[in-house]
Amino acid sequence: MNVTRDVILDLAPLYLTGEASADSRALVELYLARDAELAEWMREQRASLPLDLGPAPSADLELRTLARIRRRIGVQRWIFSVGCFFVALALSLEVNIRGGRVVEFHFVARDYPVAALVCLVCALACFAAYHRLRKRRFGLVLLAALSAVGSVPSHSAAAQAPDREFRIDAAHSSVEFEIPFMYSHVRGRFDDVVGTIVVPDSAAGGVGGASAAAIIRVASLNTGSSHRDDHLRSADFFDAERFPVIAFRSERVVPTPGQRNGFTLIGGLTIHGSTRPVRVQCRMTLAPTSDSHNVVLAIFTGALAINRLDFGIMGGDARNDWFDRARSATMGDSVRITLEIHGWMADPANPAPYTRATIARLDSIGIDSAVATLRAAFRKDSAAVASSEGALDVVGRTLLDGGRVRDGFLWLHALARLLPRSVNAMVSVGLANKRMGDTARARVWYEQAMAADSLDTRAAVRLARLPVKTRVSEARDSKFW
Repeated sequence: MNVTRDVILDLAPLYLTGEASADSRALVELYLARDAELAEWMREQRASLPLDLGPAPSADLELRTLARIRRRIGVQRWIFSVGCFFVALALSLEVNIRGGRVVEFHFVARDYPVAALVCLVCALACFAAYHRLRKRRFGLVLLAALSAVGSVPSHSAAAQAPDREFRIDAAHSSVEFEIPFMYSHVRGRFDDVVGTIVVPDSAAGGVGGASAAAIIRVASLNTGSSHRDDHLRSADFFDAERFPVIAFRSERVVPTPGQRNGFTLIGGLTIHGSTRPVRVQCRMTLAPTSDSHNVVLAIFTGALAINRLDFGIMGGDARNDWFDRARSATMGDSVRITLEIHGWMADPANPAPYTRATIARLDSIGIDSAVATLRAAFRKDSAAVASSEGALDVVGRTLLDGGRVRDGFLWLHALARLLPRSVNAMVSVGLANKRMGDTARARVWYEQAMAADSLDTRAAVRLARLPVKTRVSEARDSKFW
């Protein structure tokens, strides 16, 4: 059987998703054995698809796909023939014969130049359409989406629900503390704070189901006195060299009765190497609001009181002789902490110009070609792609928020393959898996991100939002992987 490259490319979706018959698989594999370039392309496409695309939507999928192939090849041949006809018309000759001899011949275009030009333009349009049809492949993503119909159980609908993921804007946020000392109070703040806050999209006016994680650098402590700051960072207090960060991870949220935007974050606070459960009374003072700079903003306030002795912060004068026993006795044990947290996220309803342009390009060439273009750009200049990771990640997450889950998955998965050390890319792929209802695979990506960076707040929040694994599910997952 004489099989062309186009036929193999059109059979690729069925072959890659395991839906092709034994004969079709043998046909494709025989051709790939002779075409190393196409074989490599097939491997790249397979690497971009999920490991488990679910059952086929119907038994006659291959027959319907092959019927499309035949129709498309027929259309291609017809368009090519029409293009050739216009070329022949534009280049046609006028021949005069007298007495059985040719006495004159010339191109008809000499007498009808406008008509010839029109014919050439029509021919070029036909050839452009022919090339476009040859270049365009059956959508691997569309087929993957079709093959996943019915594969997501009904109970996973909540897992697919989008949410709003805000990153803490340290420049506009404040984490302040106050402690009694010398018959007055010492007040200070931490200037270096990073974190992630996730609020369900359905809770634009509420906060049920929210979660948060934050990391504070002890070295950023600032009380307005450099001498006092150095003492607080020393082993007498925070011991910043041994315990450089303060961490908080929420475990659950309790809405405040009677307050639509009030809630209590319950979680673990780690200071000085000790973790204690705390309750943070919070309120969302600014519900998610679109800003003119293509972002969504939200503001949260909170407060809590802790006992420094619970975290092993005893105080001492080893690094400061001035802080003697008498002055130490005036220092209180209870520390009041107040928070004003500004969060931001890219606005999926009003993307930035780069995001809009990239998605428009993706729509014009298809997701598989867009992914191939991204890989080609990485091969050409990997540093440029790595430096644009944030913007490229926003493209994929905008696709997810727009309901184009498979497109977003393939884009983010390709980015994670190109940047295998990027914790942010790992978390985004996990998020895409969760949007598809695949909690087990999402957990694997989140745990991989946490293993790469235990302080990553995105990974911590996303992992905490997954349901607790049971022994049965753990056994199933280990077998699956």
